[in-house]
Amino acid sequence: MPQTLSYPALRSAVLRRVFRLPSGCAELCERSWTISPAEDRLERAALFLDGELEKVRQVQEDTTMDAEIRRVNSGTRRHAETRAYRFRDIQLVNGRLIKGAMSYRVSELEAHAGGAEPLVLPSAAVSSTFMGSIYFGHWLRDDATLNVAVQSLAPVTIHVARKPYSHEAGYRELLSLPEQHVARGRFGELTLLEDWGQNEYKRRRYQELRARLRQVVPGSGHERVYLKRGRTSGARGRDLLNAAAIEATLVQQGFAVADPDTMSAQEIAALAKDAKLMVGLEGSHLAHTIYPIADGGTILVLQPPYRFNNVYKDLADAVGLHYAFVVGDPGEGGFTIDPERLKRTLDLVPA
Repeated sequence: MPQTLSYPALRSAVLRRVFRLPSGCAELCERSWTISPAEDRLERAALFLDGELEKVRQVQEDTTMDAEIRRVNSGTRRHAETRAYRFRDIQLVNGRLIKGAMSYRVSELEAHAGGAEPLVLPSAAVSSTFMGSIYFGHWLRDDATLNVAVQSLAPVTIHVARKPYSHEAGYRELLSLPEQHVARGRFGELTLLEDWGQNEYKRRRYQELRARLRQVVPGSGHERVYLKRGRTSGARGRDLLNAAAIEATLVQQGFAVADPDTMSAQEIAALAKDAKLMVGLEGSHLAHTIYPIADGGTILVLQPPYRFNNVYKDLADAVGLHYAFVVGDPGEGGFTIDPERLKRTLDLVPA
C-alpha cells in the first residue's frame, strides 16, 4: 500500500506541535501536575473485510499510514497522560496565549476584537483546543470533554472566540457546557490542560456527557441510523458519488436517515439515542455518533480511498464501542462504495 500523504507532511508536523503545549511552558508556568497518568491498553481490532486495506491509496493529511494500520488492528497502545499547567499574568491576543517567550496558539483563526478592551479575569481555565477550532468533530470530542475537566479547576471557563459551528449551540444545551467566549483577555491566573490522550480520565468524561444527553432526550430512537453527508464534502476526494444508491441500500437494511443539513442537534440526538449501529462518511459529522449511540454499539465508517482516517476508532476504544469500515473505489471527483461489500461488512457487526 502507498504510504504517501495527501498533503505535505510539514502541515501534519506543525499541527502535532501546536496540539501540545510548546517547549518551555514548564519553566514559564507557576505549577504543573498530572491529573491522569498515561496508560497502556489492549485494543481490539476494527471490523473490516479482507482486502479493504489494500484499497487505500492515501491517508488524511494529519495522519500517516503506519498510524492508521496500528489503529485498525488489535494491539497494546499507549494513551497519553492528562496534564495541567497553571500560569500567572498571561494574555490572550488574536487566538494566542502569550506569556514571556511562550506563544501558544489556541485557535486557527485570529479572533479580532476591534478596539474593545481585553476582558480581565483574576482566574480562569481554557476549554478550547487548536484542533477544535478547525474541525467540528474535534470540538465535540476534545473541547466538550475538556470543558468537563476544567470546570473544577477555576471559577470561569473560557472559550477562545471564533465562528461557531452550526450545531454547536444545540450540543452546548444538550450537554450542559457553560463557558465564556473571549477574544482578548488578561488573566491573573490561567489553567491549561494537555488532554489529547484517550486515557481512563477521558473515558469517564465521555461517559459523563453521554449520561447528560440521556437525561434531557426522552425515550429511545432508531436502532440503525445513517448519518447523511451534507451538500458539500468539505475536502477533496470525499464526495460519495453513489450516495443515493448507498442510502437506498441502507434504508432497505432497516436504517433511518439523519440529515445534519436539515436537522438540529436535538433532532439528531432523538433519532440516534441508543442506536446499536450508526453509519457515516469519514469526517467531522461522525461526531454526531459519540453521545447518543448505545453502550456497546458500532460505528461503521465509509472511507474515501484517498483520505483514509480512523480517528473515531480511538474514541470507540475509549468508550467500549465497536468500530468498522469500508474503503471506497476511486472515481472522478470522489469515490464510490460497493453496496455488496457494505452489506457484507454489516454482517460482521455484533448483533
